Amino acid sequence: MRRGDRGTPRRNVPQLSPLPSARRGTAFPGVPAPPGTDPGPPAPSPPQQVAPHDGTAEPSGPPPETPAGPGEAGLTQDALVRALAEGGRVDLGGREVVLDRFGGTYQPIPPKERTAALMARKDVEIVRGTLRCEGPTFALVAKGGCTVVLRDVWVVGGGVGCSGRGSVLEVHGGSVARCREHSGAVCSEGGTMRLHGVEVREPQVAGVLSTGEGSSVTMVGGSITGAATSHGAACQGGAELVLRGVAVAASRRVGIAATGSRSRCVVEECSVSGSQRSHGIACQNGASLEMRDTAVADCRVAGVLVNGRGSRVAVRGGSVAGSLESHGVACQDGAEVELSGVCVEGCRGAGVFAHGQGSKVTVTGGTVRGCVCNDILSRAGAEAHVSGVDIGSPRVSSQGPSRSSSLTKPNGCSGSNGREAPSRVVSNG
Repeated sequence: MRRGDRGTPRRNVPQLSPLPSARRGTAFPGVPAPPGTDPGPPAPSPPQQVAPHDGTAEPSGPPPETPAGPGEAGLTQDALVRALAEGGRVDLGGREVVLDRFGGTYQPIPPKERTAALMARKDVEIVRGTLRCEGPTFALVAKGGCTVVLRDVWVVGGGVGCSGRGSVLEVHGGSVARCREHSGAVCSEGGTMRLHGVEVREPQVAGVLSTGEGSSVTMVGGSITGAATSHGAACQGGAELVLRGVAVAASRRVGIAATGSRSRCVVEECSVSGSQRSHGIACQNGASLEMRDTAVADCRVAGVLVNGRGSRVAVRGGSVAGSLESHGVACQDGAEVELSGVCVEGCRGAGVFAHGQGSKVTVTGGTVRGCVCNDILSRAGAEAHVSGVDIGSPRVSSQGPSRSSSLTKPNGCSGSNGREAPSRVVSNG
């Protein structure tokens, strides 16, 4: 082992599997647990008080119940189904409505075709109350080109969804918690979903999923915590996912994942932490991801993984720290990564790692330091271009049996002693 090459990084970082659906058992196989480790089920995450995007305070729980007037009974699922059929505005008055996929009056939708307890097909707004699902089901799905708005509604035991071109679901405040067999919020088949200041807690599958060509999810403020078997947030199959000011924590798999050609993900001013069995951020199979001023910390494998030809990630500002078993930023199998003004530190493998023919990493400005292996490492034909980076120790190398590996000499890279960090080629084969 050559001097300056501490430890042997993984030859290749585990990659994600396709994300075929949103149901338990078939969805999100993800990345297998590292050999010899089993972190166990995710610890329940305490509810967080979320400040909405406009800076005003959100209530920390369901609104107070409005007493029923003389002769006024509490709302039932049947009553809510009839209200949805007519459209308009439904005020729950702070009351709780118990839902069952096989309960209520559903005409002309046969029981076997029901994907949710409530299936809206006309424009409707539901405000101030709780929808509680009994049994595994989605609480509400918008379909058929309608627009559904939820304001200060707490959904418990089931998820919410939007399906079909022209269909829109907007959720303002409130929460979606403890979905039994589904993801918390799913947008599919070209629908549009907008979440503002929403808490998504402990879904059985993913927290937020955008799937299928033309589907789009935008989440501003709020949090996604404790996805039990899958990713915190994901887009796939040509869908779009935009996250701004969202805290993603304690996901079983990847914190934020983008997969498939034409899939696009934008992450701005977010935090991603504690991915229990996988990466903080993952982009693969031709997807693109843009990240700005986002902190990624304490994930089991890589902080940021970019895998596969055509996959591209651009990171501006922010930090990647504390990857427990792998690299801070890993680029492999023909992918491309651009880092500008990013701080990468304290990772078990390399700070920035490039592997394989066609893989390319460009690091401009920022800091890379305190990693167990080389701070910046390229091998097996990959390229790493480094300029103006503050490197905590002079350990920048290109290694491997392929002579086509290249590393540009850092321009102004310096360690703690102020000396220029030299480029080096270390051969291990």
